[in-house]
Amino acid sequence: MAQTDEVYVAWESTVYPDGGMYEGLMKEGQCHGKGVFQYADGDRFEGQYVDGLMDGSGIYRWSNGSVFMGSWKENNMHGCGRKFYPGGAIEEGEWVEDDFVGDYTACNQTESQLSMEQAVKISGEARMFMYKPDGEVQQKNGFNIDQNPVVYAVGTEFLIPGPAGMSFKVQDYAKETMRKAAGIHQAIWNKWNLKIPDQEKLVEEESKFEKKSQADAKKLETENAKIKALQEDVEDGEEDDEEDEEDEEDEAAPGSASITMATMNMHRVFERAAKRVVRHIKTKRKQAEAQREEGGRSSGPAMACLSLAFRV
Repeated sequence: MAQTDEVYVAWESTVYPDGGMYEGLMKEGQCHGKGVFQYADGDRFEGQYVDGLMDGSGIYRWSNGSVFMGSWKENNMHGCGRKFYPGGAIEEGEWVEDDFVGDYTACNQTESQLSMEQAVKISGEARMFMYKPDGEVQQKNGFNIDQNPVVYAVGTEFLIPGPAGMSFKVQDYAKETMRKAAGIHQAIWNKWNLKIPDQEKLVEEESKFEKKSQADAKKLETENAKIKALQEDVEDGEEDDEEDEEDEEDEAAPGSASITMATMNMHRVFERAAKRVVRHIKTKRKQAEAQREEGGRSSGPAMACLSLAFRV
């Protein structure tokens, strides 16, 4: 086997001789990384370790009820944070090697708040290493549980994921909300998941489509036949009109003029007749003047009679 100097960090669950228990990351048998240490005297630390010592951010809970949330260095409270006492007192500010040196020195109120929030975050991540199925650490009630650092309040246990939540009754106040949520999930499922019908339904749909196509084709054929018949009737009517016009022209006698044609040519007839009258009057006037110059008796005034005859 090849020799290597590489050091690996791995998850382990350990029970110590004094009764202390640790679950989390370890390196060469030492707590290293994030984890949870339950001490034999009842104290508990959730946070970061370096080479077996509390170092980084985390939460320490004493068995008497005191809690510190903040920064750690080599197993000592060191840096910004907040400490809560059972009687309600709070220390906020800077710690140096487990001693509180006061507030508003190196750590103001905002920095203490940020350090506490970071400790809470790291604590939650450390608890993720607890209660592994094959871990040696058990709860006091004597059975292992799956990894689940979240604590459900009384009356909300039905929200636990998986079969565990199904063992609890859904509370009345949540039924309508859960029903709406289920409806939304169902609608999304119906929209985005392809549903393949069974073979009988496919055959039935295909048969309906074919019948409808045949009915539409027959209806279209009937409409086309009606249109064709109508076109033929129109063409026959036009031929009959042409034949009637030819018959009327044939029945007209030679030299006869229809009333329509006579009316259209009437103005030409009157125009020619008027020109003849004017020429006749001018001729008679010249003859009368010539007779007067010769001393003769002139004839009476020039007269003209215009008569028109229409033959029907």
